[in-house]
Amino acid sequence: MKRCLPLVLLLVLICRLNAREIDIRLWISGGMQGLVIGNRECPGWLSVSRQLALEDPGACWIQLGAPPVTDQIEGLKTPDAVIPIEADFRLQGLAALEGLPVPLSLLNVTNLPQFPDYRPRFASLQIWRQADGVEVHVFGLLSDQAPLRIHPDRLRPLQVSPALAAIRQYLTEHPLPDNAFPVLVLPEDADPSEWSAWVPEFPLLIQAAGAQAKSIEVRNGSQLRVQPARFGRALLRVQVYWDTVERRFRDPTAETVWVNPPDLHGLDLPAEILQRLRPQENSSPPDWHQNLIEYGDAALLPEEQARQIDSMLPDAQRVSTFPEDHAWLRVQVSKDIWNRWKAAWSGPHMDDLPDGHRGEIMVLLPGHIAAGNGDGHSLIRKDLETLDLQTEWLPFTSRDLILPLDEKTP
Repeated sequence: MKRCLPLVLLLVLICRLNAREIDIRLWISGGMQGLVIGNRECPGWLSVSRQLALEDPGACWIQLGAPPVTDQIEGLKTPDAVIPIEADFRLQGLAALEGLPVPLSLLNVTNLPQFPDYRPRFASLQIWRQADGVEVHVFGLLSDQAPLRIHPDRLRPLQVSPALAAIRQYLTEHPLPDNAFPVLVLPEDADPSEWSAWVPEFPLLIQAAGAQAKSIEVRNGSQLRVQPARFGRALLRVQVYWDTVERRFRDPTAETVWVNPPDLHGLDLPAEILQRLRPQENSSPPDWHQNLIEYGDAALLPEEQARQIDSMLPDAQRVSTFPEDHAWLRVQVSKDIWNRWKAAWSGPHMDDLPDGHRGEIMVLLPGHIAAGNGDGHSLIRKDLETLDLQTEWLPFTSRDLILPLDEKTP
């Protein structure tokens, strides 16, 4: 036995010398709903896609939120995994999302019992495979409370199941292979510290996009929590190594990468993108209130804090006025209902009603107000669900009221 020991040690040494680590790079972005390109404060989708195509085209790109551009354009990188967020449902609705030609995944969604023939078109997860055989498994979760913040019209016939139970059940029924690096996109209202304790088997947790990009090492560095910056302002680049001998992943590391103005030389861009590259001649956007009231008699208005963005690019001006975009629901109601809604809503409102008006009123509601603004006992949402009211989703959003960018908008 002792005579074999040197041979065994030699073989181990040879294995270690021949060992190599496989480098995996993940790029994480989010918060770019409807934003194609702006300035440094809101670079947008085009800037992110072009930068990744030039600097790291072979890496895995994880995008939080449906992309504003879905065309395959040579010279731009497309995401390898797209996780829809609540704003996508509020702005576009389920039918529009399921019609996008991009890979979307959500784990904790299923069909409502009253729609037994419906099958969600969301994959349970997205799998990205590197040439060396190493995989990245990306899971996305909607919040259990999402149905309280999304109008039922925009979700039906989708049902949201409890997020934690869904990921637990999946991992029990489908154990992850050794060569799979798991990534979990947390629900938007999740407590990150709680989820770190609940899912220690995930070395990378992604939080909803925020004002700043940040990364936090937890569990002695074995787990990483990251948050991309909104509007594509900054990305997170996560580095992971796979040890081919020990067959395990090293602890991930992350760094913030700022997004630069894109080099668009040589790109063949469609007309709907080119129009967003033309600076506006008028520095003062039109009065969106006046544009809105043309579609109804009265409106409950979102409470917004405008940003000061010094740019003449259309998308930058749109984001400057509406950092958070909104879909609009038009509802025909009586004057009594309108007065009741005005009293229930703590924010601003406006109307264009003559004195003594007694007929029906066309009221315009932002999507989040129509959904109840997260309040399950909302008077407005209750009326919309229980009363026989005529409703219609209008084909534009708040940002379109600032600057229309296609034939569907005002």
